Order: sequence, then structure tokens, then C-alpha cells
Amino acid sequence: MFRISFFKKSIQAIGLIATIQSLSAQTLPPPPGDGVNTPYQISTYNHLLWIKANSSINNMTPTQGKSFLQVADIDLSGVAYEPIHYFWGNYDGNGYTISNLNCSSSSSSSSGLFGVCTGGVFNNMTILNATMSNNRGEVGLLMGHGQDVTIQNCHVQGKIYGNGQWGHRIGGLVGLLLGQNTLVENCTADVDIDSKADMIGGLVGVYSSSIGSNQDTTLIKNCSWTGTITATTQGIAGLVGTTQSWGGPQNELKISNCRAVGTIQIVTTYQGTTLAPCPSYVSGLVNAQYSPIFVVIENCYSDVDIQTSNAYSQTSTTRNPILNYGSINDVKVRRSYYSTAFGQTQHSSISSVVLT
Repeated sequence: MFRISFFKKSIQAIGLIATIQSLSAQTLPPPPGDGVNTPYQISTYNHLLWIKANSSINNMTPTQGKSFLQVADIDLSGVAYEPIHYFWGNYDGNGYTISNLNCSSSSSSSSGLFGVCTGGVFNNMTILNATMSNNRGEVGLLMGHGQDVTIQNCHVQGKIYGNGQWGHRIGGLVGLLLGQNTLVENCTADVDIDSKADMIGGLVGVYSSSIGSNQDTTLIKNCSWTGTITATTQGIAGLVGTTQSWGGPQNELKISNCRAVGTIQIVTTYQGTTLAPCPSYVSGLVNAQYSPIFVVIENCYSDVDIQTSNAYSQTSTTRNPILNYGSINDVKVRRSYYSTAFGQTQHSSISSVVLT
């Protein structure tokens, strides 16, 4: 009797989930609040669906510049989650959790709890036991693409799978971070990443200055990554996989008081019938390989076991416990340390880089 009752309740729950997912923007009731004088109060998956339904790229008015406050834990067990693709508001997790997020996308890029975020503030958020799978790139458990955003006191835990050659720009927290006046502070990513593409970071996949942005400084401070990254190509690091520019001025990326602890394992085999070369640009913290991005690293620590080889067990020579760089004029390292696979704990001794 118990089993039959439990089975009926399970079927009812699945039916309820399907019904909720099929509701349109017109039939989904808004959460309490108005987003201006009183933040919208988010407590259910239904409320997340309302945000998604009212955040179209063609009509951002219902949520643009509005404030959202989470007021209860949200469990997404059993939900085939689809990202809130465009979000230009502010979200305060208020110390509550969003757990068991499961998102699989094969046709669209920019995946996470949020897809593309512009100019918003995200704080006090916790995402637990999340699984993200995408083969189109720009993937992070919090957001796939963040421009001119502020992210503070946010914590994510889970796994990310990047399938296919275009499944790049993957970060535990944010896939692609770009723009000016951007801040990531007091955030942690306990995330395992498995991808066949490049540009992967434990915290941020790619940092980029955007076209037409003013010269400015992006800060990543008091943040950490723990986990394992398994990949087959280049541009892989414990904190920021790659820096690059899309035609803007020489912005500065400053990383301070951060740490990366885990394993980066990269093995290449064959490209057709030809043995692939050993992967390059693999480091414990960041790859500063594309100018004009000026990178400053200070008071950081890398305890990352970097394992790179090809099918003939040839080891890559372009790996480093702190960073790799394209030009010595574009990086500074201050008071930063590393250990494990590179010997006992010691000061970074990167040749030709300014050390202070």
C-alpha cells in the first residue's frame, strides 16, 4: 500500500512539474513584491520560471533593474532546468540555497542558473549539487555570461560537462566575464569540470575586455576554487582559464588573496591519424596569453597538481604553477606562492616576470 501510494504521489509530482514548466508568462503569477520599493520575494521554482518568462531579450522591462530577494531554500530535484537566458536585474540569495540544479543544453550557449547577465548585482547566493552539461560554450554554475556585473559572497558546488569542440569558456562560477567595473569577491567554487574544449577556469573560464569599454580594472579577490579539471586542450587554469581582448583598451585584471587547490589533468591522444601535440598554456591560477589585458596577481596561492601529457607520455613545457603569459610587459606577480607538483612551497619564480 505504501509503495502504491508513493508511486501515485511521484506521478502527481512529475505531472505538477510538467504543468509548471508549460505555464506561460501570462498565467504564471508574479512573486510577492514589486522589484522596486520591495524586492520580488523568490521562494519556489515557479518564481524562477516567472523571472525566465519575463526576461526576454525582446522585452526586458518586467525585470530590468529590478531587485529579487530569495526567502527560502529552493530544491530543483526532478526538474529539467533551463537557464534564465537574459537577466538584467539584481539577485540577493539572502543566505538561502538553490540545490540539485540539473541543466543540459545542446543548442544554446550561455548556460547556468542565469544565462546572459548585464550590469546586475548578485550576492549571498549558494548553489549546491548542481550538474551542468553544454556543448555550445559559456558555461558557469551561477551564470554563463556576465558583463559589468558585481558578484559577492556567492558559492557554487557541483559538476560541469563541456561536450564537443565548441564547449569552451567554462568556469565553475562564471563562463565568460567581461566589461568594466566588474567585481568578483568572497566567492568559492567547489566544482569538477570535464571538457573536450579550451578556455576553462575553476572560477572563471575567460576574462575579456569588451569592445568600446573604457580602460578600467576588474577585481577578483578573496576567492577560491577546489576540484578537478579534466580536459584535452589548452587555456586551462585553476582560477581564470584565459584572458583575451575583443578590441577594447588595455583593461587591468587584478587577482588578489585568492587560492586554487586541486588537480588539472590534460591528456591528448590523436587528431585523426596524427598524434596531437602536448597541450600548452596550463597553469595553477591564470593564463594571461592574449593582450591587451594587464594582469596583476598578488597574495595568491596555488596548490594545483598539473598533469599534462600526450599519448607518448611527453610532458608539456608550457605549464606553470602560477600563470602563463604572452608578453612579460603584461603581467605582475606579487607575494604569491605554490606547492605540490612543483616542489615544496615557495615564492613564484617565473622567469622575466616582475616580482615585488
